[in-house]
Amino acid sequence: MAEIGDSRQELNRLRARNVELERAADKAKKIQADLEALIETTDDFILFADEKARPVVYNRNYARKMKQLLGVDMRPGFQPHTLLPPAERAYWDGLHGRVLSGEKFKAEYCYEWQGKERCFEISYNPVFQGDKVVSFSEYTRDITERKAMEHALASAQRRSEHDYRLLLEKMLDGVLIQEVIFGADGRPLDYRAIETNPAFERITGLSRGDVVGHTIRELLPSVDEAWLARIATVVETGESVRFETALDDLGLHLDIHAVKPHPGELVFIFQDVTHRKELEEQRQRSDRLQSVGLLAGGIAHDFNNILTALLGNVELARLGVAPTSDTGQMLAQAAQACERASALTKQLLTFARGGQPVKEPHSLGPLLEQWSSFALRGSSIRCELRVTDNLWSTEIDAGQISQVIHNLLINASQAMPRGGVVHVHAENMLISAGTDSMDDIESDASLLEPGRYVRLRVKDAGSGIPEELLPKIFDPYFTTKQGGSGLGLATCYAIVSNHHGTITATSCGGGGTTFELLLPATEGEVSIEQGGDPQLAGGAGRVLFMDDDAGIRAVAEGMLELLGYEVELTKDGQEAIDAYREAMGAGRPYLAVILDLTIPGGLGGRETLTSLRTLDPNVRAIVSSGYSNDPILANYREYGFTGMVAKPYRFKALAEVLEQVIAAT
Repeated sequence: MAEIGDSRQELNRLRARNVELERAADKAKKIQADLEALIETTDDFILFADEKARPVVYNRNYARKMKQLLGVDMRPGFQPHTLLPPAERAYWDGLHGRVLSGEKFKAEYCYEWQGKERCFEISYNPVFQGDKVVSFSEYTRDITERKAMEHALASAQRRSEHDYRLLLEKMLDGVLIQEVIFGADGRPLDYRAIETNPAFERITGLSRGDVVGHTIRELLPSVDEAWLARIATVVETGESVRFETALDDLGLHLDIHAVKPHPGELVFIFQDVTHRKELEEQRQRSDRLQSVGLLAGGIAHDFNNILTALLGNVELARLGVAPTSDTGQMLAQAAQACERASALTKQLLTFARGGQPVKEPHSLGPLLEQWSSFALRGSSIRCELRVTDNLWSTEIDAGQISQVIHNLLINASQAMPRGGVVHVHAENMLISAGTDSMDDIESDASLLEPGRYVRLRVKDAGSGIPEELLPKIFDPYFTTKQGGSGLGLATCYAIVSNHHGTITATSCGGGGTTFELLLPATEGEVSIEQGGDPQLAGGAGRVLFMDDDAGIRAVAEGMLELLGYEVELTKDGQEAIDAYREAMGAGRPYLAVILDLTIPGGLGGRETLTSLRTLDPNVRAIVSSGYSNDPILANYREYGFTGMVAKPYRFKALAEVLEQVIAAT
C-alpha cells in the first residue's frame, strides 16, 4: 500500500510539473508571438543569423527589401549577399566577420535606387554562449531622410561659414577676434588675437601673422590700463560699448565697437578716424587762430592809426629842423622806427586777415640789407648778401615779402645754433618759352609764365632737412620744432604764391638747406626812394578828409595844409556826405576826398563812396585804411576809388596820391 501511495504522489508531482511546463510553453509562445508581431510591425529590417551568418529569422520588411534589390525570395539559411558582385560581397563578409568576432557596432550603407540615393544604418549585436558567439542580430533602419537633413544642415553650415568668411573679408571695417585671458581672480587680464580680416591689416599695417597668437599687451606695449579696464566690462557684463581711442603705438585714432559674441571671446569692430580727428583738431586750431587773428587785426588797425599820428607828427617836426642836426637825425631815426613798426603791423595783418598783397615797385637790394640786419640782430649768425648789378625791380608788398625773408633767416639761424654764415643772393632771371634757361632753377618754374624774374636764394649751413620731409615743409601746421605752430613756411608759400611767384627748398644731409624764390620783375626800371627827408609836392584846392581818429585828423590837416590844400575834416561817412552835398550846393566842390575804410559804428569808406557817387558820379575818392591787407586796397579801382593810401602814410605818399588823383580828370 505504501508503494501505491508513493506512486500516486509521484504521478501528481509529474502532472503539476507538466502543467507548469505547459504554462511556460504557452508563455514562451506568447512571447514569441509578441516578438514576431513586434518584428513584423516595425519599419526596420530585422535579421537573426547563426554562427555562420546564415539567416535564421527575418521579418517581412527584410524579405521584401531583398526581393526589391536582388529579385530573390528569402528563405532560412539563404545568404542574399552572395549574389552581389565580389567587391560588395566582400564588404558584407567583412561586417559579418566583425560581429562574429564579438564586436558590437553600427555601419552605414548607401545605394542608388530608382535614380535616388537611399541610405541605411545597420546595427550589429553579437549573441554569446559563454565566450563564444553563437549568433547575431542585424537591425537595418532607413536613414535616407535623416541623411538628407544632415546634408542640408551641413550645406547650410558651410554656406553660413562661407558667407561669414566672405563678409569678414569684404568688410571695410577692421575686425579683431580675441579670446579672453582670465587672471587668478577670474577677471579679464588680457586678450589673445585668434582672427583678423583684410581691413584690419590695411588699417593697422599689421599682417595677420604678426597679430594672431599675440595679446593686446604684446601688440600695444603702451596701452592705457584704463582702456583695458573699460573693455573688461564688456566681457563681464556682456553689454557692448563703442568709444574712440588713440593708439600711439600704431599712430592711429580708432572708433571701436567692442562686443562679446560668446563666453570667453571679445570682438573689436573698428574704423580709422585718424584723418577725421586731424581735421577736427585742425579746425579747432583754425578757429583759435581765427579768434587770435581777429584780435590781432583789431590791434594792428589801432596800432596803425597810432603810427599814422606818430609818423605824421615826426615828419611835421622834421620840417622845422636841419636834417644834419642832432634833433634832425633823431627824428629821422624815429621815422625809420615808425616804418619798421608799420612793417610789423603789416605782417601781423597778413597773419590775421590774409588777402591780396598791396604791391608797389621796389628795388630789393636795399630792402634785403635792411631785412637781414633786422632779422639776425643779436644772433651769432652773419649774413653774406650778394646782389647782382642792375637788379630788376619787383612789384611786391614789401611788408609781406619782408615777412618771408624774416622767416627764412630765422629758420637758418635756428638750423645753425653754433653760429655761421647765411648766404643771400639776388639776381635777374629771364625765363623764355622753349629754351633751356630754366635748367639751373631749383623752383618749380614750370608753374611760371615766361618773362623776367628776380631770383632770391637763402642758403644756410645747418644740418639740412631729411628728404622724406621736404615735400611737407610748406603744408599748414606741419612742423618739426618743439612748440612750433607750423604756420611760418605755409605763410611764406601763400605770400609768394599771391605775388605770382614760386618758393621751393632743396637740402642735403649735413649740407644745409637752400630756399629759392622767384618773383616777377616790373616791366620798367623803377627807383623807389627809401627813407630820407620828406619831399613836399605843392597842391591847391579843397580836400575832404574822413577818419574816426582825432589824432589822425589833426596830422592829416597839418600835412594837407602844408601841401597847400584847404582841408575839411569829418569823423564818419554821414558827415562826409553832408559836407560834400553842402560844398556842391555852395559851388565850392572838393577836388578829392580821402575816406577811411573802417569806421566803427558809422558809415565806412566803401558805403560812403556809394552815396557820394549818387551826388557826383565823377567824385575822386582815395581809400585809406589801417588794414593794409584789405582786398579793397589791393583792387581799389574795382570798388570805384581813384587812389589808395595805406596807413601810416608819409608826406610823400600823401602828396603823390593826391597829385595823381587830381590830375586824373
